Amino acid sequence: MCRPSLALATLLALATLLAPVHGAESIRYDNVVVISVGISDYPDEPLPNATRDAQRFADVFRGWGDRVQLIELYDGAATRGAIIRAIRQRAPALLSQAGDRNLLIVYFVGHGHTVGNVGYLAPHGAVDDVDWLAMSRLRDIAKASNAFRHQLYILGSCFGGDVLRSGSSASPEARQAELVHNAPVARWVADALQRPARIALTAGSARQKVPDGEVGRGSPFGNALVNALRPRGGARYMAADFNTDGCVSHAELTAYVEGFGRTTHNTPRSGTLEGDDAGTVVLCQRAFAPSPAAPPDAAQRFRAIDRQPAVPAGAVEQPAGSVEKPARAVEVPAGFVEVPAGAFMMGSVGGAAGSPDERPQHRVTFTRALWVQTHEVTQAEWQRLMGSTPAHHAACADCPVERVNWYEAAAFANARSRAEGLPECYALTECGEGGPSGGCAAGQRHCFETTWRCADVEQVGATCRGYRLPTEAEWEYFTRAGSTTHYAHGDGEAALARAGWYDENSDGTTHPVGRKAANAWGLYDVHGNVHEWTASWKGRYAAGAVTDPAGPRSGQHKAVRGGSFENPAAWARAAYRDLGRPHHRTRDVGFRLVRTAPTP
Repeated sequence: MCRPSLALATLLALATLLAPVHGAESIRYDNVVVISVGISDYPDEPLPNATRDAQRFADVFRGWGDRVQLIELYDGAATRGAIIRAIRQRAPALLSQAGDRNLLIVYFVGHGHTVGNVGYLAPHGAVDDVDWLAMSRLRDIAKASNAFRHQLYILGSCFGGDVLRSGSSASPEARQAELVHNAPVARWVADALQRPARIALTAGSARQKVPDGEVGRGSPFGNALVNALRPRGGARYMAADFNTDGCVSHAELTAYVEGFGRTTHNTPRSGTLEGDDAGTVVLCQRAFAPSPAAPPDAAQRFRAIDRQPAVPAGAVEQPAGSVEKPARAVEVPAGFVEVPAGAFMMGSVGGAAGSPDERPQHRVTFTRALWVQTHEVTQAEWQRLMGSTPAHHAACADCPVERVNWYEAAAFANARSRAEGLPECYALTECGEGGPSGGCAAGQRHCFETTWRCADVEQVGATCRGYRLPTEAEWEYFTRAGSTTHYAHGDGEAALARAGWYDENSDGTTHPVGRKAANAWGLYDVHGNVHEWTASWKGRYAAGAVTDPAGPRSGQHKAVRGGSFENPAAWARAAYRDLGRPHHRTRDVGFRLVRTAPTP
């Protein structure tokens, strides 16, 4: 086992937007699809840098226009099937047109293995070569793709060089010297978009383990990739732009990284997936403002860069004189509040109000801030996005939506993510006919057997940047809001009556959201009104302290929290745990959404 780590945000960001610089108008892709895969939570040997690096890489592309599309697979979502489907099905489906001017970039950070002479990537949940993804399989998938003439695969895994079928016989230094004297961008135009290019760049050879590097600083390979595409000291040219034409061909990029990303422990490799590929991937820099100084001598520039300190993984450096787009402001969406990272005691210590499944009480720590919807999703919000009115209490548009099952709540989260240009947090497949409309026959309080459901669900979890359902632990954390009492405002029913609707004060119906007192973090109706679906399967609590728990990996019932308008006060306690089968629809179960707050 080994611990790879890459820092590729700057590299692929520049790859996506090919600006017309120095006559490079002809080198412009119609579509760029980026598949970012990062896996940190391997059970035997976690990789602390992998998922974070992949997220930082993907963050670069947000808001960069319709030509750039993102597919993100992190940790639990990065299964073998999901990776293959992303390349073969999801990526081509995002294209406005198929054919010549499309670029596919596949970025994998995770473990790699070998069995005999065969190299493999290790998807999430895979335990042996039956479940791993053979690099020969990756080559076959790339060869069969007719949608992308140009493909760039970057593997931050051990033994990644096994994917290569051709490579350069010249030393990196010799190729760097040759590239300094190459003609400007016209040298690449004939090859750039006319001939196939299926290129790979790997952190090591076919028989080489790859160091992970220090946590938070990335690997030498990853730092070299960042430095390759970064202007220095106000210079107009990227470090790997040896011929100073404003663009970095894959030949320039790989020569730079193979030279400056190598250590005594790893030797980066590059080449093609098919030996006869002759095309060129060209990554043109964005419009950096000219420096008043004369362009530096290219040969001196690439030699000098080797003496500069490595850039930590994920670090953002704005060059002097740059006209790069300013950093995107981090804004909490309307109708949400930010809940800080922190720790709390989950569950109860027992007593008359407690239940055995609320024990043992244990410490839970969250390392990420969370954006939480201030209220349960209303019928009006559901109707605007999904076009149906599923609720039993249909006359009240501002009341919580209900009679929607767990799959439908996840589909709503995906729909909102899509509407705002965010990654979807759930892959719902084999869901049967119809759609996630919710609802039951007229007059039915609930319905169970004929509802919309999915045979296969892959959920990213807390690493997803789109909208999702909270985990059970997140739900209790933001409901308590620092309190240790049964309800947000105390222990007795008077405290509950201030905060929520339950069987003693509801008159047997739901009520408009936000009419009772909010908790200390500004959240309404966390007690009563309707139960709320969580992302977690219901299972036994951990015996000791945990960090960022997602809950059991599988189960029959989803954890449901909060109590409802037709339940007694005890069911509305912060620690109370209910359950529901994910395909069940009932008139007292709804949901609210959360988002993991972006890393500043």
